[in-house]
Formats: sequence, C-alpha cells, structure tokens
Amino acid sequence: MRLDSAHDATADALACARLAWRLAKTHPDEIGTRALAALHEDQTGWHRDQQHDFAGFLDRQADRATDTAEADGLRARAADVRARAEHWPLALVAEPA
Repeated sequence: MRLDSAHDATADALACARLAWRLAKTHPDEIGTRALAALHEDQTGWHRDQQHDFAGFLDRQADRATDTAEADGLRARAADVRARAEHWPLALVAEPA
C-alpha cells in the first residue's frame, strides 16, 4: 500500500481507513465482526500494556544511569507514563481555577 502526502490530514485519514479495512478483511473473527465497543476496549488494553512496558524500560534505564538527576528524571517520567496509561484515551486535566 502506498501513502502519498504522509502527515497530511486527508492522506493520513485515508491510510487509516485502508488499514482498518485490510485488518478487518484479514482477521474477520478478531476484528471484522467484533462490536466497535469491544475493539475499543481491546485497544485501550493494548495501549495500557504498551505504556506499562515502556515505563518498565524507563525504570531499567534509570537503574543503569550514573547520574542521579538523570535517574530521577527517568523514574519520574516512568511514573507519569504509567499514570497516563490508566486514563487513555482521555487524559485527566486540572480544572480551571
């Protein structure tokens, strides 16, 4: 599949639609005939799992860091990634004052 004008909104939307169609056709039982709510729940879980894996990577990088400030920054970023993963696709934002 060819993608012209990558990162153009129209081209990206068309590529996404083509990919969704291809996935549904290739995997009819897992995707093609599943309810959209079930697919969304799966996607949310996949995102959460991926983010927790990434946070673990950041923690391992922090364990290897020789600079304390760098290690602290990596651990803080890992904690933020884990916290945000639990609220995807909606991120919690502070209420306006």
